[in-house]
Amino acid sequence: MGSPSCERDAQFKALTDVLLGVSPEIFRPFDIFRSRYPSAGIKIEVDILVPKRRTAAMASHPVIVRIHGGFLVTGSSLFPAWFSKWILDYAEENNAIIVSPNYRLLPEVKGRDIIQDMASFWSWLGDGGVNQHLNSIGRPDISLNQSQLLLAGESAGGYLALQSVMSGFVRPNGIIALYPMIDMTSPHYTEKYSKPIVGVTNYGEQTVEEFLSSTLGAAPITEADPPSRLAAAIAAVQNGRFLDLFGRDEDLFFLERLRKGTPLAQESGTPFFPPIFLLHGEEDTAVPVEGSIKLLRLLRQADPAAKIYAAIRPGDHGFDFKASTEEPWLRAGLEFISAAWIESQDHI
Repeated sequence: MGSPSCERDAQFKALTDVLLGVSPEIFRPFDIFRSRYPSAGIKIEVDILVPKRRTAAMASHPVIVRIHGGFLVTGSSLFPAWFSKWILDYAEENNAIIVSPNYRLLPEVKGRDIIQDMASFWSWLGDGGVNQHLNSIGRPDISLNQSQLLLAGESAGGYLALQSVMSGFVRPNGIIALYPMIDMTSPHYTEKYSKPIVGVTNYGEQTVEEFLSSTLGAAPITEADPPSRLAAAIAAVQNGRFLDLFGRDEDLFFLERLRKGTPLAQESGTPFFPPIFLLHGEEDTAVPVEGSIKLLRLLRQADPAAKIYAAIRPGDHGFDFKASTEEPWLRAGLEFISAAWIESQDHI
């Protein structure tokens, strides 16, 4: 029998083999244009995905802003394995343009810096950054209708989506939060114990220390597709060291912001949050489902008028990757979101 470290290395290789086995061919139905938005003195990449089969006669197209996951440590705007294909299919179905931004990654920066990137991104988008870029490359025929804006984020991207709305950076028509990473003060992130994550057993603390040492003082990076940095991200969570990377600023913790705040609903009874479609796997080992259960409870207390459709389903992290938009549970959630994102605007 091999050593524990050899077994773990084999587990990690099995995980990355699965991730790297997802082909970029999933993006074939889209033309992809890359732009950049300014934040903290640098330019950060953002990808614009335009359906090839779009209805060209449309004056402007609905928008999905999709924010990627990766523990805020790894990943990128177009890493195929973390881009649920059903979101691509849903965009095609609605002639929607997807805007997928990158952001600076931990630990070269802290969580507050990533939130700053989100503020910068939303300002750039709101000021017409995408349309300006498309015009500059000779594609004035493609235009965004930002009055039909859907915000989607998976895992760490779900956290950034919810924080973007809570911080007042954007007011979308709806939010799709896929297994959002929002409970960072829980023992899962702050305590060390036996904690297999997506089939990978515990790394030693040395993995975290080496990662922190190797990145200390390094320039920020905005893209790092697995296997790059994934083992370090897993190790940081398994050893209860995530906040060492992320930071401890009070406003970083979404659930705490909900807990301490006065009710968010307006006096008129208008909800603060737009309709939310929340998805989570019951056996999620990377981002435990308990965080989303807390989210449901706290949102209903803080924003009683908010509309939430929750789908807590069997499976681990990323359980939905092979899901079809025609599956009844997913179609029901998408119809709930479409009513706010597409149909309500159609009747204005």
